[in-house]
Amino acid sequence: MNEIRAVLDAAYIQGVCAIIAALIGAYVIVKSIVEQAKNTLISHKVDKLTEAKRDVYLDLVQDWQSFLMDLSSYQSIELKENYLVKFQESLSKVLGSLHKASFISDPLTKEKILDFTMDLSKANFKFIEYIERWYALGGSSNERPQVVLDFMEYVEPIGLNAMNLQITLRDELGLKEDDDVNQRILKKQKDFSKEIRNRLRSRLGIQ
Repeated sequence: MNEIRAVLDAAYIQGVCAIIAALIGAYVIVKSIVEQAKNTLISHKVDKLTEAKRDVYLDLVQDWQSFLMDLSSYQSIELKENYLVKFQESLSKVLGSLHKASFISDPLTKEKILDFTMDLSKANFKFIEYIERWYALGGSSNERPQVVLDFMEYVEPIGLNAMNLQITLRDELGLKEDDDVNQRILKKQKDFSKEIRNRLRSRLGIQ
């Protein structure tokens, strides 16, 4: 009887151990599945965030280019009122894109975007001064070309700051950057702007 009892006890213990082992194994499997699901969800969220950033940044770049075109369109729009309506609409759109970009960006990028946004908002007053002066002079004025040159020189640093901001946005998206290439592009942009101004001076007989 004692031997039978011992065998039964041993079988019972083995059975309990097997159940415990099975439960532990099931827990490990479930835990690994949960962790994998969490990692997949996190990865999915990161991918969706990156995709959202890409779309917002691309819209910002497009709105900025449109803003620059509208800003310089005063020479082809006869009435000041018509120009100002177009300009303010374009400015509002690019400022909205900047605010959306700052909302979705990491802290340091957000700070750079907000700095640029504030600088652009302050520059708006100077933009209006140049435009008011241009229209006030009238079409027959010999002073208009100088206003164009002064305006170009004022806008150039803002455009260069926009290029630097674009590098920051590309970096946040994980796009490859090369400092040497960026410096060459920056130099080319400066040289191009200088050449345009010199050609305009030569064409208009301005020293």
